Amino acid sequence: MERERDARYRHVLDPILKDWLADGAESLREITRDDVRRAIATRKGTPARSIHIVLRNVFRALRQEGVTFRDPTRGLVFAGINKIPPSVPSDRLADVLSHAQNDFQRFVMVLVCVHALSGTDIRHLLLTDLDLSRERLIVRRPGKRHIIYLDELTYRCASANVTAAGQ
Repeated sequence: MERERDARYRHVLDPILKDWLADGAESLREITRDDVRRAIATRKGTPARSIHIVLRNVFRALRQEGVTFRDPTRGLVFAGINKIPPSVPSDRLADVLSHAQNDFQRFVMVLVCVHALSGTDIRHLLLTDLDLSRERLIVRRPGKRHIIYLDELTYRCASANVTAAGQ
């Protein structure tokens, strides 16, 4: 297991270390936060995330062992993968919604299929986050709020769910 991890780390680190050596770095102690950012920026999506994770783990280990005194990855936050999920075709959405056993299930399915909410987003929703008069739903995420403006289908499912909850 460790050998596999070490091989993955070497695969990610080799090109970065070669670039840093070519730029004149003689020690990992010389690496700055900007160097790390530039290394991450060489890739997009999952490969960029892999670089971020590997560098974070390596510098954390070097600091714990006393090899370096600072961790240039500390506090760096990976912005995430900015890839918009594909929309669900209307015929497939109708098929998925036909399997819902009640209004609540239908509403959750619409939030996932139409608005691409994650399970974490859905678990943190409160009834007070739904504002039917303004036709919007506020999704609270760490450090920010995401507003979903309800389309006709989502509005119908949400209002049916609220009506069913009120009974």
